[in-house]
Amino acid sequence: MQNRYTPCHTRQSQRCRGGCGVESMFGVQACPIFPSETTAMLTAELIEKRIYATNDLHTANTSIIALENTLNGMVFALEEIEKIKALATKFNLKMHLDGARLWNASTATGIPMHEYCKHFDSVSLCLSKGLGAPIGSVLVGTKAFIQRAKQYR
Repeated sequence: MQNRYTPCHTRQSQRCRGGCGVESMFGVQACPIFPSETTAMLTAELIEKRIYATNDLHTANTSIIALENTLNGMVFALEEIEKIKALATKFNLKMHLDGARLWNASTATGIPMHEYCKHFDSVSLCLSKGLGAPIGSVLVGTKAFIQRAKQYR
């Protein structure tokens, strides 16, 4: 199995409340990043410092950047997402959005959900958190990605 590594916010739910699913199912090590004192959210500059792209056998290389919007009620600024997407492109990394409450971010900012989603290779949406439905989630990505996700279901 290839060693993989993803930088994420220290309070991001994949890391804090995911039951080690990312690590155990996909072999990806979630590495927490503590935001700077001036912002509660991650920035492209903070993430770039934690990207590993080497041939060192002792280091897990970064393969994906995972963001969450909203995070603890805070909306991730679209301008910063665009900067992080440019960073992901520079290092040939995938982007995933935990958009469990993306409806909330869209409502708060007036920015349509597709404007957020277009910067990501995959997006998860939670119908119970976002719309108050009794149960359900949606996973969005390429056909190949969804096919692989069905294998883990």
